[in-house]
Amino acid sequence: MMPVGDPFTARGEGVLRPQARARPEAGLTVDAHGVITDWSAEAERLFGYAPSDVLGRAAAALLAHPSDALRPAGPDGWGPDRETVEDAAAPLRVRCRDGHWEACSLRIRPTLNGPGAGARWSVTLTPVVRAGRELDGAVLEALFTQSPIGLCLFDDDLRLRRYNSAAEGMKGIFTPRSLGRRARDVWAASNADELEELLTKVRDTGVPLLGFDKHGYPPGDPDHEHYFATSAFRLEDSSGRVGVAVTGVDITARRRAEQRFALLAEASGRIGTTLDVVRTAQELTEVVVPGFCDAAVVDMLDPVLRGDEPDADAARASLRRAGVTVNQALGVEVGDPHLDLGTTSSIPPSDARCLATMDPVLRRVVEPDSSGLGLSGDLGTGNGLFGLIVPLRARGSTLGLATFYRFGTPRTFEEGDFVTAREVTSRAAVCIDNARRYTREHVVARALRRQLLPSRFPPQGAMEIAHSVVTEGTSGDWFDAIPLPGARLALVVGTVVGSGVYAAAAMGRLRAAIHTLAELDLGPDEVLARVDDLVTHITEERGEVLGVRPRPAPGSVAGATCAYIVYDPVTGHLSVASAGHPVPLITYPDGTVEPADLPSGVALGTGDSPFGTADMGLPPHSGIALYTPGLLAGAGAGAGIEDEGTTAGLEELKERLVASRDDPVEDACRATADALLHRGSRHDAVLLLARTHVFDEDQVVTWDLPSDPAVVATVRALVERQLSAWSLDGKVFPTQLVASELVTNAIRHAEGPIKLRLLRDQMLTCEVADGSAAAPRMRHARAGDEDGRGLFLTAQVTQRWGTRYLETGKIIWAEQPLDAESGLGDLGASGLADLDV
Repeated sequence: MMPVGDPFTARGEGVLRPQARARPEAGLTVDAHGVITDWSAEAERLFGYAPSDVLGRAAAALLAHPSDALRPAGPDGWGPDRETVEDAAAPLRVRCRDGHWEACSLRIRPTLNGPGAGARWSVTLTPVVRAGRELDGAVLEALFTQSPIGLCLFDDDLRLRRYNSAAEGMKGIFTPRSLGRRARDVWAASNADELEELLTKVRDTGVPLLGFDKHGYPPGDPDHEHYFATSAFRLEDSSGRVGVAVTGVDITARRRAEQRFALLAEASGRIGTTLDVVRTAQELTEVVVPGFCDAAVVDMLDPVLRGDEPDADAARASLRRAGVTVNQALGVEVGDPHLDLGTTSSIPPSDARCLATMDPVLRRVVEPDSSGLGLSGDLGTGNGLFGLIVPLRARGSTLGLATFYRFGTPRTFEEGDFVTAREVTSRAAVCIDNARRYTREHVVARALRRQLLPSRFPPQGAMEIAHSVVTEGTSGDWFDAIPLPGARLALVVGTVVGSGVYAAAAMGRLRAAIHTLAELDLGPDEVLARVDDLVTHITEERGEVLGVRPRPAPGSVAGATCAYIVYDPVTGHLSVASAGHPVPLITYPDGTVEPADLPSGVALGTGDSPFGTADMGLPPHSGIALYTPGLLAGAGAGAGIEDEGTTAGLEELKERLVASRDDPVEDACRATADALLHRGSRHDAVLLLARTHVFDEDQVVTWDLPSDPAVVATVRALVERQLSAWSLDGKVFPTQLVASELVTNAIRHAEGPIKLRLLRDQMLTCEVADGSAAAPRMRHARAGDEDGRGLFLTAQVTQRWGTRYLETGKIIWAEQPLDAESGLGDLGASGLADLDV
C-alpha cells in the first residue's frame, strides 16, 4: 500500500484515481575524457548528487562497480564509435548518494562543440524501475476505473483510503463520506465487527482472506439483505508501511438460491417423519424458523385433522391451529391465546382471497388480531409485521394455510421468497395429505377393530376376567371369552400380522371362525386344527386370485398366532392349546408362576404340524394370564436384543402376577400392563387375566339312571325336588319336560350308563350323558306321527341346546336363563303326559 502522500492519492470527483507522471530522465554531459561537465536538475533528483558533488569527476565513478564502463572509446577518445547509441543490453547500475543503486538504460549522442571546445557527449539515463512503474500506474488506473470487481484500500489503522468505481456502485456502501472511517464503520448494518477482526489478522499475519460472506442491509437497499463475497490481502510499500486491499463481489442472487435449495433439502428430510397431521404441520413451522422467517403458524381445515376429505368450499370451513414456532432468540414473548394449538377460528377475508386464488398473499399486520399472529411486546421500532399467507394444497385439494411472519428487522418478503414458500408448503402439503389419508384409515381401522372386539364379557361364574388393551393404533391383537355348555368358559388371545384395516378384517375373520368352532364344543387342539385348515384354504384361494405364491403378508390371516384355553368350573380342569403364540402363565395360590406345559406350535396357515393340548387341574383362585408378544417387548427397550428383552419382560410379568395375586383382578390387570409398558414402548399389547372358581356342591347335582323307561317318572320327581331346593319353582315344568325327553331318547336310542346332571350358575343347565356317539336330530313331526316332537319342544322351552362328544360317548345339554319366564305358554302339566313313554 502507498502512503497518503504518494503520487496515487489524488482524488477526482469522490473516486480515488492514480496520478499520471512524466517519464523521469537524468541528463548529464561528459567530455572526451569521461569527465562530467554538466549535471541536470533531473539527475540531482534521481541520484541525489548536487552539481558540486559530481562536476569535474569521472562519470565512471558513479557506477556501482568500477569495472563497469559507460561505453568503449570511439575514434576521438571517450564515447561510442557512432553518433547516437541506444543501449539495449543489460542496464547500467548507478550508485546514488544514499548508497542504493539504480538500474538505468543509457542513451548517448554527441553535442555541438563550441569554439575551442573538445568533443562532448550528452548522456541520458532512464531508470528501468521507473519505467516499470509507468506500467504499474496503468494497471492501477484500470483497477480503479474499469474493473467490475469492487476494490478498496485500508491503511495500517484499517481506515478506508481508496475505493474504485465498482465499489462505488455497491448499494451505497462506499461514498466520499466513508473515506477515513474504520472498516466496521463503513457498513455498520452488517457483520462488520467480524470482518474487521479478520482484516486485522490479514494485516498482522499476511495470510490472505478468501471468500468471506459480508452480508447485511446496505444503505442503498435497506429492505433487502445482500451478500458480498469478500477477499483481502496485505500490501506493503518499499518503506515497510502496510495496509490491506479488499475486493468484493455481489453474490446475493447466488446465496439466496443456495439458501433456497438448502431449505428445500432440509424440508425434504425433516417434514413428514410421521404419519400424524399435527406433527407434520409443526415440522413445517420448525423448518422455516429462523432461516426463512421469524415466526410461522399452520392452520388446518377441521375435516383434515379428522382424516376426512376437505370441504369443496374451503373458504366456508373453520380453521384449527396445528403448528406454531416463534424464534425466541429475537426476545419476543408469545402471549396471545390465538397461538395455542387447537385454537379454532373462522377464515378472515384476506385468507379467503388466498384460498380463492390459490396464490400467496402478502399483508402488513399493523396490530396483532385474531386473524394474524398475536405477539406481545415491541414489534421493532415501527418496522411492522409482515405476513406471507400460502395455501396448503395437495392432489387438487386445499388442506389449510401456512403463514410466515417477519418482524423486528427492516425487511419484507420479495418475489424469490414467494417461490420458496410455495415449494416448501407444496412438499409439506403432500406429507400432510399422506398423514390425513393414514389418519382416515387409522380411524376406520380403529372403528372396525372396536366393532370386532368384545365390548364386555358375557356373564358367567367360571372365572373373574379382566383385560387391558394397550395400542397406539390398529394392531392385529385380539381376545375373546366364549361361554361353553356346562358352565365352562373358553378364553382366546391372538395376533394377526400387520395393522390397519386389513389386519382388523383378518382379526374379525379369525374371531368369527373360532367362535363358531367353539360353539361346536370341540377340544382346544381340534379348534386350532380346523382354524388352521381354514386359514390355509383362504391363503391358497387368495394366491390363486392374485396369481402369487401364498405367503404370510401384513394384514393377512396366514401367519396369525393364537392361544386357546377351556376351563371347567365343576371339575377345575383346564385344557390349553397354542398355535405359535406365547403359552399362558398359570399363577397358583401359593405364589408359584409357571407356563402351561405344552409347545407353542406353529402359526396358523404356515405348516401342517399337529397342535398339542395340555390338560391340568387347577385349585380354586388360580390365575391365568394370556397375552400378546407386544406386552413383553416393552421391557426390552433398553436391551437392544429382542430375545433378551422378551426374557426380561417375561420375568417381570411373572413378578407382577405374583405381587398382584391378592388384588382385584381389574386392578391387577391394569397395574401389570402399565408396569410392563412404562418404558414408553410403542408396541401394541393385550393382557387377559382370569381367576378360576370351582362350583360349590349345592350348584351341581348328578344322578346315575338305569336304562329303564320307568325311570322317566322318577326323573321328574328328582328335578322337581332339586329345583325347589334351589328356589327355582318357576323352572320345574320346562326342566321336567327337557329332562324327561332327553332321558327317554337316551333309553330308546343309546347305550348305558345314563347320567342326569343339573347345573345352576348364570344359566340352568340340564345334561344327559350316555355311552353312544350318535347325535339326536330334531324332526318336525307331521299330524299323524306318534313321536318326533320331543326335541322340538325342548328347543322351544330352552335358550339353546346341543351335543358335546366325549371319549366314552356324548352329552346332550339344554340351557335355560334363570331370570326368564317359562316358554311353555298354554302347555300345562297335563301336556307332559303326551311325552311319557
